[in-house]
Amino acid sequence: PSITLGMVKIAVEYYCSKIDELNDEDKSIIDTCIEMIEFSMSNTLLMFRGKYYEYGGDLPVEEKGLTIGGYGSAFLADLVAAYIMEKAEEARLFSLTRFKGIYRDDGLMCLSGDWNKGDVAGWLADFQNVADDALKSERLQFTAEVWGSNELDGSKHEAVSVDDKDYFPF
Repeated sequence: PSITLGMVKIAVEYYCSKIDELNDEDKSIIDTCIEMIEFSMSNTLLMFRGKYYEYGGDLPVEEKGLTIGGYGSAFLADLVAAYIMEKAEEARLFSLTRFKGIYRDDGLMCLSGDWNKGDVAGWLADFQNVADDALKSERLQFTAEVWGSNELDGSKHEAVSVDDKDYFPF
């Protein structure tokens, strides 16, 4: 539920701007789809212990998060994730990666060279800044887990943890 309608709109606008042959009819269809998502998100009811509640309460619809299991929510979450990854690519944050990918709320990245916890924390701060700027929000908070690091720099980085087991932890 961290991804909001506002973030979805930003990602849709970004990808629409990349299409050279987007005509007025296509734009109208896209706008109608966004309106349908907005209507859905502003009229979602949740039931808890036999009582119904309006999802997101009095929050403006732009700030309401996608509902887990909501129609199309997984696709829209992936769209926003892909947008963040593209913006990070544009910022050249993946220049030292051998692999990168993201699915829903899990990402995986394999880096070239030796990185310690402090190095990863610095990279993560840059990635967080790119995401915050791209989405015009600080709502999404990214964390990292370093696997196999034998160089603990002794510093504390709340967003980065180290898993030094002898096997892949996932």
